[in-house]
Amino acid sequence: MFFLTLVLAITTSALLAQSTNFSEKHKGKFKMPGASVKSLKKNPLFVNSYRVYQATTMKNSNVKHGEAAVHAEVALTGIDKAAYQKVVNELHNDLIQKLKNAGLNVTNGEAFMNSPLVQKKKENPGKKDDVGNTGMAEPIPGKNAIKDGAWHGYRVLFVTRDLLFKPQNTNVFTTENIIKIGNFLQKPSTKESTNLLSVTYTVTYASFDKGRGYKKINIAVNPVLAVAVNITLVTPNGAFNKVYYEKLPVWLTGDWTEGVYKTADRNGEFWGLSNSADFEINARSDEYLAELKKTIEAIQADFVNGIAAALK
Repeated sequence: MFFLTLVLAITTSALLAQSTNFSEKHKGKFKMPGASVKSLKKNPLFVNSYRVYQATTMKNSNVKHGEAAVHAEVALTGIDKAAYQKVVNELHNDLIQKLKNAGLNVTNGEAFMNSPLVQKKKENPGKKDDVGNTGMAEPIPGKNAIKDGAWHGYRVLFVTRDLLFKPQNTNVFTTENIIKIGNFLQKPSTKESTNLLSVTYTVTYASFDKGRGYKKINIAVNPVLAVAVNITLVTPNGAFNKVYYEKLPVWLTGDWTEGVYKTADRNGEFWGLSNSADFEINARSDEYLAELKKTIEAIQADFVNGIAAALK
């Protein structure tokens, strides 16, 4: 199997420079064994899972050794959920088109989904399995895709609430059971001679300054768009590849925000989720989504370019 993990934070202005090459700028390395190249040339590719987890509440915990713990929690408001869903649909289509343009035999997964092995899993799914068509999917509470992660040394970020967006009217075959996911994907991939590509983005919107708490929250919280992406490619022969970037994360400004506010003065349950945050970052929806879309399109372009280069 193939595992890819990236963490990116990029401003719109940087993404407008079409000549920007992520691999070159961030010292990315792309390696694909010959077995995987042969499989991608020979067998169809099915994007079996495409997910975007949007953090809605984030918590800071300063846990650097020798310091007292300081906590701060901030929610995100102002985003139009319907517009967000439309962007996710477009981003999924963008990836599919880029893969096709790279010469890959991309399918919608109909034949794969109708195979006996997949149908059996669809009829008797596990608690964490996701098998079928997304239909007119709407965002649902996620699984807190990033629970913690040390970024820039002393910064530790927690996503305490998030929403899961999936592209509508697409076939999906995946599981959130990390213990069985290898077998879950590998068996049908081998049986049906199909390459399976799973893509998961996690979007966060804030960084926290060291040692500042609630009384200085308007200074302590920095609105910053950040995108983490995990990509898994399973080939029928079981080969795997890795892509990584050395110069990440990159922190920039949050030009999409109107500022940080006390929740008591605004809407503390904007997303319809239970929310205990004391403060909010209010976003300008169109600008936020435009920046997010450009960011993910750039990631997808870089990733597909890596595949295209390997296939030559």
